[in-house]
Amino acid sequence: MTKEEIVEKITDFLASGNKLMAVKWVIDNTGWGLKQSKDLVDEVEAVFIQEKLKTGLGATLEQQVRSLIDSRNLIEAIKLVKETLNIGLKEAKDIVDNMQHNR
Repeated sequence: MTKEEIVEKITDFLASGNKLMAVKWVIDNTGWGLKQSKDLVDEVEAVFIQEKLKTGLGATLEQQVRSLIDSRNLIEAIKLVKETLNIGLKEAKDIVDNMQHNR
């Protein structure tokens, strides 16, 4: 199995919100350990999130999040990012924190 095929399968799991299943799948199909598998899934997830932000959702979502940040409603901003992008709480918080500090 090529790295591209592995990344494609991980992306499929991430798109359906199954990060844990992605890690398990990598372990089962590569023979890698937990740390190496999780590190790869984390790398793919970072790219996946950035790609989602660059899509058509990005501009509208960014405006909504910036508006919530400006009104100091950070919890709602994080919730919006988490639900819209179908990502974890930590990843959503990191995105909102980056947007807050990089105005």
